[in-house]
Amino acid sequence: MGVIALEEHFLTPAMAAGLAGAPAMSEAIHRKLADLGDERLADIDAGGIDVQVIGHTVPGTQAYAGEEAIALARDANDRLAAAV
Repeated sequence: MGVIALEEHFLTPAMAAGLAGAPAMSEAIHRKLADLGDERLADIDAGGIDVQVIGHTVPGTQAYAGEEAIALARDANDRLAAAV
C-alpha cells in the first residue's frame, strides 16, 4: 500500500495578500504553500508520498463576505484544478 498524505494545504496569492501582516506565517511558508508545481512534487517524492490530499489552507474564504469570497474560492479551485 502507498503512502497517502492527508490535510495537505496550499495558499493562493490573493489569499496570501489578504493575510499580509498576520504574524502566523513567514514569507517562506507562504512561498511553500503557494507552490503547486515542481518544488511541491520534489517534496512529495522526497517524503516517499504516493498521493497527496490537498485543500486550501485556513483562514479561507469564510473570512470574506459575499462576492469577494466567491471570487477567492473560484480562484483557489481553478488554480488547484489546473495543477492537478
